[in-house]
Amino acid sequence: LTLCIFARFASADETLSFDYAAYINFFTALQDYPLQELLTSKLNIPYIAIEGSVAFEAGFTLLAKFFTTFLSDAKITYAALASLSAGVRIYVMRRLHAPWPWVLIINIYAITLFEANALRLGIASSLIIFGLLKLTQNKSNQALILICSSTLIHLQAALFITPLIAAWPFINKISKTRTKLA
Repeated sequence: LTLCIFARFASADETLSFDYAAYINFFTALQDYPLQELLTSKLNIPYIAIEGSVAFEAGFTLLAKFFTTFLSDAKITYAALASLSAGVRIYVMRRLHAPWPWVLIINIYAITLFEANALRLGIASSLIIFGLLKLTQNKSNQALILICSSTLIHLQAALFITPLIAAWPFINKISKTRTKLA
């Protein structure tokens, strides 16, 4: 499924969506900037702003910079990031024993919403659900790091995780109580 996603986005053109076109322009412009400049003169916390593009969150920009360093084509960068995002979501769903038909149906919808339009939100939501998977595995430190790092990719993830973190002590207490009862 992730290979199909990669192939679709790698072969897309800017008419796929306005957001896709904006990301392609951003990835193309990002290739011209050294990392040092991004972290100094272009950094306006929590964003990094480069000429010819809108400002994006620092975490997303640095992740994209990593990919553009090794992948020279902006479309390939987009395809790789979209495939990674969907791949994490598919991995989590399979680890939770979701049946393949559900994985397929949910991801067709999610890819249309996230990877085809809101790439940053797709990556951020994949980090959140991966963090929630870690929480089910009683790896709360890893879960907290993954969930909190989602805001570095898309700041609006904070709208979801702020109440989640506020409820974290209660979630841990319930989890420990369930463990003692079992």
